[in-house]
Amino acid sequence: MWVPGRITFVRGFLSTQDNVTNLDWAFSSFHSHIKLLLHLFSVPLVLLLSQLMAFLAIIII
Repeated sequence: MWVPGRITFVRGFLSTQDNVTNLDWAFSSFHSHIKLLLHLFSVPLVLLLSQLMAFLAIIII
């Protein structure tokens, strides 16, 4: 038996699932961009910190 209310409910449920999938994809994409930025900046940051430590060691000595 065809009931219009059920079809609306199913459509609403499917669109909710699509929204969850889109949010999941957006968060995953955002997370991968953050990981890439951290990876790109980690090497210069380590070099900068090592130079800072060497500079502080020279000042202390």
